[in-house]
Amino acid sequence: MTLNDDKTAVCSPDKVIDDYHKNYFCTLTTKSRDKEYGQFDINTKAELITGDISEINIEHWLFFNPVIALSIDGDIIFDSVRTGTDAYSSTLLVGNDADDSSGVPINLYISGTNLTDSSKIGENLNCPGGIKPSDISYFASNGARSTKYDPRADNEGYIPLTENMQMVILNSKLDPKADTLYPGAEMPITFRIRAPQNCIGGFDEGYVTFSANPIDNTNEIVTSSITPNVIIIPVCSSNIECNDNNDSTYDRCINPGKSDSYCLNNEVSCYNDNDCGFTGLIGDNFCSENNVFKLFQTSQCVNPGTITSYCQIINQSQLIQDCGNNSCDEFSPNYCNNGDSYHVQTCYNNGCSDGNCFSNQFYNEILVENCSDYCWNGSCKTFTCRNNSDCNDNNLYTEDKCINPSTSVSECTHEKITCLTNKDCGNDIFKGKQTCQNDSVFQNSLTYTCINPNTANSSCLNSTFLKLKQDCGKDYCNNYTLQCKGNNWCSNSDTNKDGKVNLNDLQIYWNNLGKKDCSLNNNWCKGADVNKDSKVDVKDLRLIMGKFGRRDCVKSTVYQQRRCFDKGCKSGSCFTKSFYEGNIVQDCDNGCKDGNCN
Repeated sequence: MTLNDDKTAVCSPDKVIDDYHKNYFCTLTTKSRDKEYGQFDINTKAELITGDISEINIEHWLFFNPVIALSIDGDIIFDSVRTGTDAYSSTLLVGNDADDSSGVPINLYISGTNLTDSSKIGENLNCPGGIKPSDISYFASNGARSTKYDPRADNEGYIPLTENMQMVILNSKLDPKADTLYPGAEMPITFRIRAPQNCIGGFDEGYVTFSANPIDNTNEIVTSSITPNVIIIPVCSSNIECNDNNDSTYDRCINPGKSDSYCLNNEVSCYNDNDCGFTGLIGDNFCSENNVFKLFQTSQCVNPGTITSYCQIINQSQLIQDCGNNSCDEFSPNYCNNGDSYHVQTCYNNGCSDGNCFSNQFYNEILVENCSDYCWNGSCKTFTCRNNSDCNDNNLYTEDKCINPSTSVSECTHEKITCLTNKDCGNDIFKGKQTCQNDSVFQNSLTYTCINPNTANSSCLNSTFLKLKQDCGKDYCNNYTLQCKGNNWCSNSDTNKDGKVNLNDLQIYWNNLGKKDCSLNNNWCKGADVNKDSKVDVKDLRLIMGKFGRRDCVKSTVYQQRRCFDKGCKSGSCFTKSFYEGNIVQDCDNGCKDGNCN
C-alpha cells in the first residue's frame, strides 16, 4: 500500500470477511522530527487482486512527530511557616503544552525530593536531611473532579508526595477522562506543607517534579521541576512576640530564635488548649497488635486562665489502619483427587510489618471424604446398599430391605407401616358439653388406639369416655405484706393532735418559740418542736405553714394485708374470685416508713 507517492505502509491480513474481501492492518513509519514534522493529509493507493490501482482519499490529517511538553504557570510559594503548623501555597497551573493540533492527551505524574537549607543557618533538630517529600502534599482538580476522591488522599483531599513518580488521579472511576489533559488544558494544583516540630530554616534546595506521559506512547516522558520556597520560623524570636496583651503577666520568649523556642507568661501559662501547641498525629506509622498505629499528640491546658495553669502534652497510640484478622474464602465445589473427594479455599494471613499492613495468600486443601468405592465429579460413589441398614430412609413408618446386596443392581424396598403409637391414629379430642365434678371440669374424650403397633398389620381403633379436662385448683391466700397507713399527724404539724392544722397549732408554736430544751420527756415542747431538733424556731413555723389548712391528720400505723383466691367449677367452667383481708399490727408515734415504725 502506498501513501502519498513517497511513503509505503507495511500491511498484513487482519480479518477474512469472505472469499473476495479481507481486512488489512497497516503500519506507517515516519522519519525523524527534523525531516517530518507537522500535519499531513493522507491519500492511499492500493493494488487490487485484479492488478488495478485504487486510490482512496482518507480526508484525515495526521500530525507527525508532535512536540510533547509541559507548561507551569506560577510558583510554589509559602508564607513564613511556624514550626509544627500547616501552611498552603499559592495555586499554580500545570498544562499540556503539546502542539495545538496534535491531539496528544497526557497523564500527569508528580514526585518530590528532600528540601534542604543551603545556608546551613537554620537548626534541623527534628528534621535531619531536611523536609521529607511526605511532609508536602498536593491537591489537584479538573472541573468537578479532584484528588479528594483518591483513596490516597486525606480528609482535605491532599495526597503526600513521594520520591517516586505517582500518577495524579482525579476520581477516575466516575469519569475516566478526568485524569487526562489534552493540548491546551491546564490542571490547578495547590500544595500543603506540614512543618515538622522543632525544625526551622530557609529550605531552598530540592524539587517538586512534574512528568507527562502521552497516553498512547509510554516511551516518551517529559519532565519539569520547580523549587518550592519554604521558610520555617521559630515560635518566637523576642519577648515582644510573646505579648499576650495582658498587663498582669510577664511575657518572655525562652530560647529566642531557636527551634525549641517558646513563650513564658509568669502568672497565666495558658488560656486554652491551643496555647499549648499542636494536637494531632505525629511521627511515623508503627505496628502494634498486628495493626498500624501512629502517635497522637494531645496538647492540653490544665487549670486554664489561672496562675496555676500549665500545659500537658500527652502522646497516645492511635489506630491508623486495622489490618484485619486472618480469614479464608468459601470452599470451592468438591473435586476428585487420587480417588477421594476434596475441596479447597483461599486463605489470607493478615498482619503488620514496618508500619504497613500485609496480606499473604495461601491455599488450604481439605479432604472431604475417603471414597470406599470410587470418586466421580467430586462425589464418592458406592453401591446402592450392602445390607438392610444401608436402606434406612429415616422413615419410621417403612420396613427397609436391601435387595441383591453389594451388587451393582442392589436396590432398596420400603414396606409401609400403618402406625407406631396411638398418636399415629389421631389426636385425642374433647367433644360435647362440659360438666362439673368435684370442683373440676369433665368432658367426653374421643381416644385413638394403635392395634399391633410397629408391624405391617398394624391398625387403628377409637373409643369415647368421660375424662378430666381441667383441675380448677384449690383455694389459697398470698403471704401478708406490711404497709404504712396514715400521715403521722400531717408530719407533726398537727401539734395538738386534733386531726387538723389551724390557728390552734400556730398558738402552741408562738407560746413555745425560742425554747431550746425540747425532748421526748416534755413532748417536744408540747409539739411545737415540729422537726424534733430540740429547739423551737422559724424552721418549725415553715413546716406548720406548709401543712396549714389540712383536716386529714391521723396517726401512722403498720397495717398487714394479703390477697386470697376462691376457686371452683360452675356451669362447666372454672372460676376464680379474689378478695383482700388485713388488720392493724402496730401504732406509730413517730411516723412509719416501708412497713416499719420510725
